[in-house]
Amino acid sequence: MTSKKLQNSRFTNISCCLPEEVVSYIFRFLSPVDIQSASLVCQSWAKASEDPLLWKHTAVILFTKNENFSEDLLDSLKRRCIQHVSFRHTTTSLQVVQVCKRLSSNLKGLSLEGCRCVSESLLGIILKSCKNLKQVNLSRCRQLDVSKQSKWLVANSLKYITVLDLSCTKGLCDWTIGQIPTTFPGLEKLGISGCKEVSLKTWMILGKSLTCLKNLDISRSDISDETLLKFAELPSLHLTSINLSACKQLTDNGIVSLAKHQKELQYLKLTCLDITDTSVIAVGKYLSELKFLDLNSCRQITVAALPHLEQLTKGLVSLNLYSCYQLTNKRLEKFFLSSKDNTSNTSPPLTSLTLNGCSLTTDSVIIACSKVFGNLQELDISSSLHVTNVGIQAIASSLMDLRVLKLSWCDNVTDHGLLGTGCQGNNKCVDGNLNGTVGQEKALEQGVSSSGLGLLTKLCSLDISHCTRITDNGLTSIYQLKNLRTLNINMCIEITDVSLQGIAKHMCSLECLSLNGCNLVTDVGMVAVAQNLPHLSSLDISKCDLITDLSILTLAKRSKNLTHLDLSMCAQVTSHSIDELEANLPRLVSLQLRYSEFQHKSQNDKQY
Repeated sequence: MTSKKLQNSRFTNISCCLPEEVVSYIFRFLSPVDIQSASLVCQSWAKASEDPLLWKHTAVILFTKNENFSEDLLDSLKRRCIQHVSFRHTTTSLQVVQVCKRLSSNLKGLSLEGCRCVSESLLGIILKSCKNLKQVNLSRCRQLDVSKQSKWLVANSLKYITVLDLSCTKGLCDWTIGQIPTTFPGLEKLGISGCKEVSLKTWMILGKSLTCLKNLDISRSDISDETLLKFAELPSLHLTSINLSACKQLTDNGIVSLAKHQKELQYLKLTCLDITDTSVIAVGKYLSELKFLDLNSCRQITVAALPHLEQLTKGLVSLNLYSCYQLTNKRLEKFFLSSKDNTSNTSPPLTSLTLNGCSLTTDSVIIACSKVFGNLQELDISSSLHVTNVGIQAIASSLMDLRVLKLSWCDNVTDHGLLGTGCQGNNKCVDGNLNGTVGQEKALEQGVSSSGLGLLTKLCSLDISHCTRITDNGLTSIYQLKNLRTLNINMCIEITDVSLQGIAKHMCSLECLSLNGCNLVTDVGMVAVAQNLPHLSSLDISKCDLITDLSILTLAKRSKNLTHLDLSMCAQVTSHSIDELEANLPRLVSLQLRYSEFQHKSQNDKQY
């Protein structure tokens, strides 16, 4: 036995002798996936992993191709006292009943979103078994009729529910909304997205009766300005969150009224509304406690609105300006710089910023953003066609807490930006050379300090899709990102097997990988991915023309955690390897086979 193996063996033996309480405490600092992996080390760790405190806030997603869930699985869930369960859309009523009866009193949260099996009779069984339910999600359950014929909506057992989502259910009408206050008097969070033809009287009853209501989703409803005004004026209504996305009848008048009367709002979503600067000015004037503001696709907003948001940035945590393409580069830069508190060295609390589709954004905006918002954890600058390597290096050198970075369609970003090689303002590299893949690999092995995107050690998700100037050299910059779970390199047409082998070697924690349109990738790279990425759950290799059955058979053998796989337009994949996938991957939920050579009508797009 080598000295390294001997050392690892001794460490394992010692750690397995730790008291169960100590191991359980250490596990509290791990993700559920890592706890599950650690539980396989020894019997002591397996027992420690069942501590209910570790799973108190974990929502378990259940799915099986079998007729029933295994007894071992259900016993495991019960030992852990799992309180929140979600089901896949293909789950059967028998499976739902099986889980609910076994977990019964422990169950506090249940999500049946999109499940085809949901019916009145099933809900009756669930409510009878699960007496302590507090949260119920029935959104997109198209088979469930919530109109006047719904007997379950008048059940006394529902009075303790605090979170309810009926969005996009069948028959979501005036009667249904009017019944909610009586059946669910303690509601704190309500989702009724898509409700139509609800009268002013019913809205008033809802607002007056639900005195605990704080969070309301009425997106895609037909609520009018007049109704929203009357509703917002109710003295008993104290909302902290409201979603008004795609409420087509709302204008500036409704939003201004809301802002004037609901001053405790902390979350405001106005996606796809036909509003102007008037609404934004009112938001900045009245909603001083706002933390989340979503102006996605509010395309009439101009630079005139930005000065009125400056004061809000002192408290904003999330700001979405997606497709607000009238915001000019200079005004955005000034807006960000004015957000800095010059009286202290602390950065504003903003952790999420979306500038996707703000096509006038340039490096100066990104530099200003990086200087001011040091607490950013999510940044989306996709489709910023004028951002270059200079902007990327500003991000890499300043935003050390970044978890999510989206650079899709940033055409001027090259390997130099990802690697952090010296660039001046004209975007020309000082040294003029890249070290090359081999040199970068040697640097990694020798423990040389990171540069470029390699500095963002907390990064969990990276999207550089459609950045067509990035090659294998540039991708070496991410090999040291040990926390990376999601990587999207769709249509990076210069990427080859060299990158996939590097990813497989250095990034064993990767869970989601997208390679759509990477035509130079072959079985060599894919086999390396299948053999070395044990946590891989989602893989998109559509339009990878050189992939053959060898890759698919290796995935079937090694990628046991795979749930989503896209093989669309993979011309060399045959039905033989598909059969092996279905036989050997029990967790596979979605298999996309569009435009494949062997496709049949029944095979084109499989949702299990």
